[in-house]
Amino acid sequence: MSLVLAEALAYPTLQAADPLMRTGSPDALSRPVRWVHSSEVLDIAPLLQGGELLLSGGQALAGVAPARQAEYVRELAARGIAALALETGPALPEIPQAMLDEAETAGLTVLELRQVVPFVRVMQEINSLLVSESVARLQRGDQASHAMAAELAHGGGLDQLLAVLAEKAAAGARLVSPSGMTLGAAGPLADDGGSVTIVDVPVRGILAARLELHVPDGGDSGLARVAGERSVDILGLALMQRMPPGLRELAGTELMRAISSGSQPWQLQQLGPAAGFPVDGAMVAVVVRSTGAGHLRAALDALLNKQASHSASYADNAELIAVAALPAGGEGRPRGVA
Repeated sequence: MSLVLAEALAYPTLQAADPLMRTGSPDALSRPVRWVHSSEVLDIAPLLQGGELLLSGGQALAGVAPARQAEYVRELAARGIAALALETGPALPEIPQAMLDEAETAGLTVLELRQVVPFVRVMQEINSLLVSESVARLQRGDQASHAMAAELAHGGGLDQLLAVLAEKAAAGARLVSPSGMTLGAAGPLADDGGSVTIVDVPVRGILAARLELHVPDGGDSGLARVAGERSVDILGLALMQRMPPGLRELAGTELMRAISSGSQPWQLQQLGPAAGFPVDGAMVAVVVRSTGAGHLRAALDALLNKQASHSASYADNAELIAVAALPAGGEGRPRGVA
């Protein structure tokens, strides 16, 4: 089970701080806590990944203008942290009302720690448990991957592989093609209640399917994600056996890689026609450089499929590249944006 905010607040080291929820709905107490972090740095938001319980003594906040305090709250809310816990005392006698108002608007849970506690002890107590849980999830995810590999080696199909995954992850599993067709399924697939974790399944760099893991209420979505990510290679092998990618798709992937690496023009001229792009045709290129670029690939592919006669995309680390062919004679027409 994941640690939620209410459970974190029940630990003795945090209970000693006499915490009081100043903003946030009762549902906020059920938010998962991924990590407990302590910082007095006002520009900490870009370093956070979401799900953190952030502890602060308020020294830096006490010395800045209300506008900067409000900006601090907005930045933390945008990162999706579990909660901000501010210690009130000599440095920060009370949490400024402007910060609380901004937190209510931005949907950030703010806790007031009314007693001084050693933040190091809080982090040691809670983070040690979170690390142990993460290790346990990784082990169970590896167990799922090994069991699926054994099933595949004995000739198991997609439904059999997904049945193994559903059992190990305690979640319903469904594999869906990029066009939305169900390729295989196992376990309960609830239409409402619970949550759905989605993992992309590429084959040789091409998005071949998406894995949906339907986690019931009270289930461990963290385990489902780890098990799903560990199963990607096995599912990719099964998909290759069932429907290997064509030469045109492979050429499209190589074309994107060539564009990304800055290859010579003659290489692009060779790969373009093989990937379905006319040498003398009009084209448009899209490049996205961001830490979350890979997550945008599905939406970009869907948009290009609607707007262009042919397209190809490739995601590598923090870069997403796509090329789309424009219709002949239509270079001057305005393009719509979906």
